[in-house]
Amino acid sequence: MDENETFYLLFVDLPTEFSFESYSKVTRRYTDVDTAMAFIESKRHVHILLIVSGRVAKEIHTRLKLCRHIRNFLVFIRSPSTLTVKLGKHDPIPEIFRSESKLEQVVQAECISLEKQALPFSVFDQMQRSSQDLKGRFNTFLWYQVLFHTLKQLPTDEQAKEEMLQFCSDYYQSNPREERIIQQYRKSNNERTAIRWYTRNTFFFKLANQALRTEDMLLVYRFRYWVKLLCSAIECEHKKQNDDQTWTLYSGFRLHKDELERLKQSVGNLISINSFLSTSRNINVAHIFAGTGIIEDHLARVRLHIEVNPTRLKSVFCADIRRMSQFSQEEEVLFSLGSTFRIISMDYDDTNQHWVFYLNATDERSDLIREHCQLATYDFRSTSPMIYFGKILSENLDKINHALEYFHELLKKIDQTHPDLPNIYEAIGDIHHRRRQDSKAVKYYKIEEKLRRKRDLIEKRTDNNILQDLQKELEEEDKKTDEPTLTKANLLCTMAFHAKYAQAGTYLTQALQIYEQLKVASPAMSRCIEDLAWNCQHNDKLQQSLELQYRRLAVSEEYLPADNQTLSDILTDILHEVKTPDDHRLFIKFCKKKLSVLDEEGTLDENHPRLIHIEDCLETAENQLKDIKENQTKLLIEVLHAAKQNYSSQPIQSYRKISIFYLNHGLYKESIHYALNELEIYENILGYSRMIFDILDRITQCYTFMLDYTQAFIYMQIAYKLAQSVQHIDPQMVQERQIKTDNFVRRVAKYKIELPWIPVTPDNDCFF
Repeated sequence: MDENETFYLLFVDLPTEFSFESYSKVTRRYTDVDTAMAFIESKRHVHILLIVSGRVAKEIHTRLKLCRHIRNFLVFIRSPSTLTVKLGKHDPIPEIFRSESKLEQVVQAECISLEKQALPFSVFDQMQRSSQDLKGRFNTFLWYQVLFHTLKQLPTDEQAKEEMLQFCSDYYQSNPREERIIQQYRKSNNERTAIRWYTRNTFFFKLANQALRTEDMLLVYRFRYWVKLLCSAIECEHKKQNDDQTWTLYSGFRLHKDELERLKQSVGNLISINSFLSTSRNINVAHIFAGTGIIEDHLARVRLHIEVNPTRLKSVFCADIRRMSQFSQEEEVLFSLGSTFRIISMDYDDTNQHWVFYLNATDERSDLIREHCQLATYDFRSTSPMIYFGKILSENLDKINHALEYFHELLKKIDQTHPDLPNIYEAIGDIHHRRRQDSKAVKYYKIEEKLRRKRDLIEKRTDNNILQDLQKELEEEDKKTDEPTLTKANLLCTMAFHAKYAQAGTYLTQALQIYEQLKVASPAMSRCIEDLAWNCQHNDKLQQSLELQYRRLAVSEEYLPADNQTLSDILTDILHEVKTPDDHRLFIKFCKKKLSVLDEEGTLDENHPRLIHIEDCLETAENQLKDIKENQTKLLIEVLHAAKQNYSSQPIQSYRKISIFYLNHGLYKESIHYALNELEIYENILGYSRMIFDILDRITQCYTFMLDYTQAFIYMQIAYKLAQSVQHIDPQMVQERQIKTDNFVRRVAKYKIELPWIPVTPDNDCFF
């Protein structure tokens, strides 16, 4: 796992008794200068701490002029001789040591500095990110907060602890010192000593910080035990602080220049730190961690000056950990995960060559963070935190690869009786579906279905006890205030999950009304609209469902960045619901306008996947509309031709074909027109036939899809009276019409529409 290590410790021409391996897992020793230089040249994207003997120092220094990734150049000389080297403007400045103990102290300090300076923003390659700009990516910031909230809900039991320690043992299997420390931790009281363990230069410090700063969420999940304990310990220490004073704290580190530019652009805005942030009361400590002398071309030295009053903060937690630290001289103050700051200003320190940013710790936007975390807590009633964690990665943070790796890791860890096993397979199927890998998606969906059938979970069951508890919570909330609140909306959505379809639709409609009154677009509101659209589909309200999908996209665009995959998924859902020519024309117009707006905004490059997806959907809709028009023309020609051949028999078949065609394509008025022509021929020429009931059912269905239930009921009554009139020749027909009419009236009654009919047959939910 060398590729995961922060830096290399490189010894050249030094005896083997130099045993500094405990400070870095990846240590290299060379006796030959050429071999050592070849290794240095091959590792330009990592930090190297170079320690050489006085005998080869001059030769190596001469060859280091183009190697700007050397973190420090240390020379050890046993004899009293002197070392002189000629320095160029950008040459690395060697530090010379004659004491092995002094050299070891410096090596240890450098190793710790490398780890700590990477905490807030620093990266060791361009793919790593450690700050979230809340102005441009506020949704991403919120979902990181929810992600960490969810992480803290996961069990921190012995299994989580052992899983973390086993991973560390596998990683540091060749490092006896780290293995001894792992065994010590296994036996210690971890809750009381979480902060002290953090300050030690151990596996926690290296791997956990690396996971957080690189957003390696699988590794973060593996360290959930330690993360939760440390967060709790910091929060506990924070609450002990009762002096109403403002502290000035400092933090120094080296930052990639791309990240530095993003930080400069965020002046005046809020930022969030997605790791534990180490600061000091002593500015000299920040100077040490920012470093001096030569620096790699792609890095810059950064110093933060932070103003914070712990007693006035409710959502940002920090702790003075001097008395618990292994390095009390650093006067360290540690901030917890997800701390938020406003960047007030920036400056450049010419003397130390540091970029200086002035920040205030703040509770701003904590209300939104709390609301999103509250929403997650409600979701935990129906989705376990373990599954929710992965869904946030894939659906809200667009970390699809991380999510897939995470769910596959879960499959390795849990047993076959775990209640979440079907949900894991479903989640993996969903990820492959989003990637358009349908064959893989189907594979996992089939496994999920098999597991659910085996566990008798395939049918959704109503849990009356849960509904009753939720209803009581809603009543309590109503007693607190008559105003619409997010809590009320979330409760209604949760109640919909546990209710039958008709009642679920009522709950979701009420929840959506509250979200609209609050006027805050959110993932909860989008999900509510999605569930309501699905409910409309189930109840044959296809036009309402389509309108809701457009609303869902509009709401999602308010809080999601323009390049989020979810926006493309919603557009695909809309295309699948487009049926009629008018629907197609509206969709085509919508896509063209969307492309124009995105082009004007300039937020996406011309080859961005979302733009390509919109163009593909537009082309599909245009082709479908063309096919509809061609089929319409073909059928109309058939009607005209049939009319010329034989008016009395052929037109009726053509009328039927064209009526059915229009029904299937959502042209309900046209379908009714041709159905009535067909009905007129039977009434005036052909007389009674069972086909008349088929025509009347078709007309009823059209009016139902048009949501004109009164007119639909009129034709159901016509069919029922016709059945009564022919009872002597078709005795079964009256019973059939009674059942159909009863079920129609029951279904319509769920939408609070009363019709002059009293059902008498059992409800079998059969329609048409």
